[in-house]
Amino acid sequence: MADESDIYHRREDDGEDGAGGLPEYSVTAIRAGEKINRSKAHSNPLAKNNTAHGLRRRPLSTQRALTRPAPDRRGGISERIIGSSPEIKSVRDKILQYAPEDAPACIFGESGVGKELVARELHRYGRRNTETFLPINAGAIPEALAPAELFGHQKGAFTGAHVSREGAFLEANGGVLYLDEIGEMAPSIQAQLLRVLDDGKVAKIGSRSAEKVDIRLITATNKDLRASVAEGEFRKDLYYRINVLPIYVPPLRERSDDVIEIADAIIRNHATPEYRNAVLTPRACDRLKAHGFPGNVRELRNLVLRAVVHARGGKILPDHLEFDFDACGDSGEPMSIREGKELVSRYLACRALRASDGKVAKAMKLTGLKRDAFSNVRANLDGKNYAAEEAEIRKKLKALLNI
Repeated sequence: MADESDIYHRREDDGEDGAGGLPEYSVTAIRAGEKINRSKAHSNPLAKNNTAHGLRRRPLSTQRALTRPAPDRRGGISERIIGSSPEIKSVRDKILQYAPEDAPACIFGESGVGKELVARELHRYGRRNTETFLPINAGAIPEALAPAELFGHQKGAFTGAHVSREGAFLEANGGVLYLDEIGEMAPSIQAQLLRVLDDGKVAKIGSRSAEKVDIRLITATNKDLRASVAEGEFRKDLYYRINVLPIYVPPLRERSDDVIEIADAIIRNHATPEYRNAVLTPRACDRLKAHGFPGNVRELRNLVLRAVVHARGGKILPDHLEFDFDACGDSGEPMSIREGKELVSRYLACRALRASDGKVAKAMKLTGLKRDAFSNVRANLDGKNYAAEEAEIRKKLKALLNI
């Protein structure tokens, strides 16, 4: 049986994947405020005026006013969906364009790009922003449990059903239901989901009647659903039903210019308080931008927070950037000859400065470097803790040479 913490998504900080937010697990959804009115959405049976749930008709002018993005007291969208590239600007534009709508939205993108953050922004700027936002990891629900988890069950409906349960659709009623990893959903559950989306009603297991639901559905996937449809793994009719308003979130390798902005935000917002003055050096920035980041923003966040610790809150140098496989002696990407020479030069300078008790003239003589060259090397060393710096560089050299 799957653990509920796998099914109910991690509740992320607002800066989650866009600015390296750190997750907190929560089974409860976000609930706040009074219910607000929705204008009738003819294309979405799940999004209709529902007087049974305390919704009442408002004048048309008021309904139109409710379609505008809600006041954002925690800063603009660009402070959470971070970057200046045309690609990420397009994502922000689509969020603001699609947020007031009730039609289903589908978010496409690789793992770690921040799809849930995009979904939360759609909720934040939507007319349901004072209602429930319920994130569910659809791919983590075993097929046998999925109907009960999504649609609910009556007490005694099956062995172990000691109490009635609402299910995700009824728990999110009035708000937004976010189904991540929709492409991993079993075919039998896809058929049941399609029926609910078409009818706008949910029947609990063990119940003879169906209940109307009023939600906005947002889905996300890291798969190519069109290819899944062609291969018979995903229903074509469900694909068309959920993919009304598509948003593609590009991987970091397609927007390398955003890497430094995101890294700075990670340091500023998520590093240990005493390390938040850490600064990336130009050469460290070049190294970050050159990396492919197969793990996207999630990988960048881990890398930067690790580098901040290595730099002890000071200047972050290329040596402090320990990519995921560096500790195992395999960085996954070859180091250039120039980078290798610079690494050796810094190592020799560290040894010379340590041997000369920090006396620059004596260290220059030991290394045979001229003053300008030695000054350039020394500028990339972290303070005067040359022994610690030497040990760090030695580890890098051992990994590089595989010795």
